[in-house]
Amino acid sequence: MKVRILGTDYEIIKDAEEKDYSQLKKCDGFTDFSIKKIVVAEFEKDESSIDNLEWYKKKVLRHEIVHAFIHESGLAENCDWARNEELTDWIAIQFEKILNVFLQTNALDSVKVSKINHNNKLNIEHGHIIGDISNISKQMYTIITKRG
Repeated sequence: MKVRILGTDYEIIKDAEEKDYSQLKKCDGFTDFSIKKIVVAEFEKDESSIDNLEWYKKKVLRHEIVHAFIHESGLAENCDWARNEELTDWIAIQFEKILNVFLQTNALDSVKVSKINHNNKLNIEHGHIIGDISNISKQMYTIITKRG
């Protein structure tokens, strides 16, 4: 899968294996800025793993995407806070909540919310989102990638 991050194409590799990416011996995902590649490990259920591995894979992917945004913005080269893992995690974890508030308040220029009804349903102009605001980011991803 390819995505565009601040004008730069990145390849995303999901369910990667350690035998193909030795970096995964020490981490669950990584971003190689030199070749514009984001890699997330394949996780197998065992007695010590968490129950919801899909949730964890998405968390790792969001974390690595945030690293790529910070790198492509130039911040990673110029300041210490931009390389801070805690800040990267915070953005990756809180982004969905922030997006939902932006949508509820019609605070985005690129997406116009046309209606939020009393059942917390959302309609967006120039897109096809109709759904519960608390779970809208999956649908937003679909619209954004189709436009991209």
